[in-house]
Amino acid sequence: MKRLAIASMWTVSSRNRKTGDIPTQYVGATRDETLSSCNGCALSPNGEVGGCYAWSGNVSRGANSVRKATAKGRPSTLQAALARTPRSARCVRFGAIGDPARLKREILLADLALARTNGFKVLAYTHHWREEPLTGGLNKELLASCETSAQVDQALAEGWLVALAGPVSAPGLVTCPNYARPEIQCNRCGLCDVPTLRRTGFKGIVFPAHGNGGKKLPLSTA
Repeated sequence: MKRLAIASMWTVSSRNRKTGDIPTQYVGATRDETLSSCNGCALSPNGEVGGCYAWSGNVSRGANSVRKATAKGRPSTLQAALARTPRSARCVRFGAIGDPARLKREILLADLALARTNGFKVLAYTHHWREEPLTGGLNKELLASCETSAQVDQALAEGWLVALAGPVSAPGLVTCPNYARPEIQCNRCGLCDVPTLRRTGFKGIVFPAHGNGGKKLPLSTA
């Protein structure tokens, strides 16, 4: 996989009702950088399907705010974000927008290690799982993002746990608890953390189609 000179910018989420107040990573110092990390993903603005929720609404606006603050000199490392993180935080969110697997590998691994060393669960996903050799170990930290049950079958066969977005489901997956009970934030749940998910026996998480782009997600299981 080609890994680009893409910035990793961290902040502490304070307005995301779903995640709660947790350290959150935005991939890309500019919109073009972020988009380049998503190249090849069918849901990206340049993809064959489109519809990724992150490219519109609060997530996109949040990314712009973090970019502006970083450009003005605010430290945007994970270490700096951890220094501002409330004690109630239990999770760290990688890639609120953009794909963390396209970062320089040493940067990604260092941040994963720092999160784990500080006792946080890791919430992280990649659409580029087909390009990742399992010898690299990312399947132990990131979920494989899928849009169809056929992709789920392939990812599971290759040793990944999965995150499935859209109106389809697959055996052995559990729907994100927040959709039935919005009071259950990611920080409280932590089910997307790969070691946590493996202990449950589930093979992955289903995120029902949501946001304005949700209508574009594929209806088939192919």
